[in-house]
Amino acid sequence: MNGSRGLPYDLREGIALNESAFFVLDIDWSTSGAQEFPFGVVIVETATMEATLEESNVFYVGGSVGDQIVGFRTK
Repeated sequence: MNGSRGLPYDLREGIALNESAFFVLDIDWSTSGAQEFPFGVVIVETATMEATLEESNVFYVGGSVGDQIVGFRTK
């Protein structure tokens, strides 16, 4: 398994995610944002995250409400 940075930026900009790829999303990106060099802090709309998860296979949700980490795989 390998990883790369950029999911928050890709979500914010509407860039298509690789099919059948695994991702980890932090719900906190909708409030505090994610640090994405060189773009600075990237805020992702809650609706964008919800739509992405709805179109994916969620295999893990952990953490307290509002501060969760979600593992998902795109279809």
